[in-house]
Amino acid sequence: MSPFHTTRIVIALAVAIVIVNVSSIASASDEDCFDVLGRYDFHSLDDVAIAHPYAYLLSGPLLRILRISDPENPQLVSSLMISPFSCYDSIIAVSGDYVYTVTGRYSEGYLSVVNVRDPNRPVVTSSIPVSNPNNLAVEGMIVYLVDGDGNGKIIDASMPSQPRIIAEFSLDEDPWVRSLRVSEGYAYLGGSALWILDVSAPGSPTVVSTTEVTSVLDVITLDDNYLYAHTQGNDLSLFNVTNPSEPIAIVSFDLPDWPKMALATFENIVCLVTYKSKPPGYQSTLRVFDVSVPSQPIEIASKVIPYAQPTGLFLTAEHLYLNLSDEFRVFDMTTPEQPIDQSSFGNPSFGWDVAVSGDHAFVAAGKAGLRVLDLSSMSSIEEVAFLDTPGSARAVEISGEFAFVADYSAGVRVIDISSPLFPVEVGYLNIDLEAKDITIFENWAVVTTPQVGAVIDISAPSTPVLLSFIDRPSDITVVNRRAYVVCGQYLKIYDLSDPQDPIMMGSLEILDVIGGAIVYSGFNGVTVHQGIAYISNGVGLRAIDVSNPTEPSVVFEGPLCDPTGGFDCPVAGRMAKSGKYLFQILGDWYDTWTVVWDISDPSSPEYTSYHPGGAWGNIRVGGRNIYLIDYSLRILPRCLDINIRLDEIESDANGVTR
Repeated sequence: MSPFHTTRIVIALAVAIVIVNVSSIASASDEDCFDVLGRYDFHSLDDVAIAHPYAYLLSGPLLRILRISDPENPQLVSSLMISPFSCYDSIIAVSGDYVYTVTGRYSEGYLSVVNVRDPNRPVVTSSIPVSNPNNLAVEGMIVYLVDGDGNGKIIDASMPSQPRIIAEFSLDEDPWVRSLRVSEGYAYLGGSALWILDVSAPGSPTVVSTTEVTSVLDVITLDDNYLYAHTQGNDLSLFNVTNPSEPIAIVSFDLPDWPKMALATFENIVCLVTYKSKPPGYQSTLRVFDVSVPSQPIEIASKVIPYAQPTGLFLTAEHLYLNLSDEFRVFDMTTPEQPIDQSSFGNPSFGWDVAVSGDHAFVAAGKAGLRVLDLSSMSSIEEVAFLDTPGSARAVEISGEFAFVADYSAGVRVIDISSPLFPVEVGYLNIDLEAKDITIFENWAVVTTPQVGAVIDISAPSTPVLLSFIDRPSDITVVNRRAYVVCGQYLKIYDLSDPQDPIMMGSLEILDVIGGAIVYSGFNGVTVHQGIAYISNGVGLRAIDVSNPTEPSVVFEGPLCDPTGGFDCPVAGRMAKSGKYLFQILGDWYDTWTVVWDISDPSSPEYTSYHPGGAWGNIRVGGRNIYLIDYSLRILPRCLDINIRLDEIESDANGVTR
């Protein structure tokens, strides 16, 4: 049996940017107005396959090829969009000159064959539809697929341009089959039992043994005459499969962490990565076992990897290649008792914010830093540059030729974007607090942190200066040097005429009373238009007259749901304003939608429509487009009955890109 095996747990997140046209098309339907014009997906890493000197990383439908001949400095060689669809839970295998991928796991997916003979120019040679794919294995040019119902397909890919199904098999009495490995004429499937099939004649697979187990086998890998399995009961189990017709269970070893795991073996070393998502924070743990005596595995090393989920693992004599949810890492395993983290290749996982300048979008992509996208062709948005910020990019604002990034633990980073293809950091400000958001007005900015709002001077972009503090905002907008801050149930108004000495002008506590009960839902969005502050929460929209900032008063309450009526209210996200329209994001991390209000009469907003597909990162309006950012950047046409000129749009933190 080959000692090289990769085990995968697929965890998929797609990040996209959506852009919406806001030109005047009065006759267009609402559905047309919210059609996506352009989209760019960021993906976390779903799966990895290794064939030295290359690593093949799969992120949804995006294949990236890394050269890993120098493990300390993996280099991106090429990338290829295998499918035009934004798929998730993708899996990959490599054999010879071909990479085999399945996109759309657990749904209607596709098996694709990719020629990687020239890694600089990978080419898709064929794609065929497959139903409900769950796992994939390849031996030679024979592809083995298993679905989520215990059914399998064997596909002959000896003609890569025309793969064909040559056999099917069913383990329908075991719907828990999840894992699959093939070696030397045998297929090993893990479910509520260990199934071994003789596939020496691929067209006629035959079950040769079924071994009952106490817990479902989630992940399996092979090494010489042994099969290692991770179970749903969070055990590491070992089987002797010298005789596939009579496998022998040798030992079961309890694991302490959350039962999500990647597993790999080489000679007498077993590496596994366990994962837990319990307090104080989610983390993975790399564990190294010596199995020289198979019945007595000994843990010889462990290493905590914070804020990461394992998706794949590959082990050789000298290196461990670990695929995490948002990066690819290489460990030196020359001394297994002391694994050394050598290098990593980052990958975007979530877009927190977006700002647009000209034909380029600048995305704050968390640990993936600042990403630069070319929007000149909406149908084929491309990433053209990125800058790896030292922290986690949570928000971005543009002023002139500079992008200001709220970089969480690394404070505020100032990036020169005069040449978008070559962004360069030229300054920073460490405020000793986590920078989560940033709002720019004139030569100043307000940085949102979990504790306070920090007012900074950015008149000299390369040397920003901390001036003063205001109360912690959930959201903030600044108009005419007045800061409108929402925090919990309060709207607070500050005079920023002297940014070094902010003065609170007025405040208002806003309580939602429904069915005689006070609902503390909290406010998460604020924007201002013609003397009216609009604030957003899960119960609805509130319009506050702030023409007299010392005495703000509620002039409109527009509830969208009744939390006493037996269902939960959606959580409010950000808002953006454009002309006479206000866009409000509601929902949660999984379901979001955009609510549109007509604010022609500022004191009496009129609900007009809502549209599935909001964004939990942020919403921006600028020029003729709406930009939605979270797991994707989506660009939508807004086509309402107004013409919007850039110089007519008020600048505010949530709505407008400068």
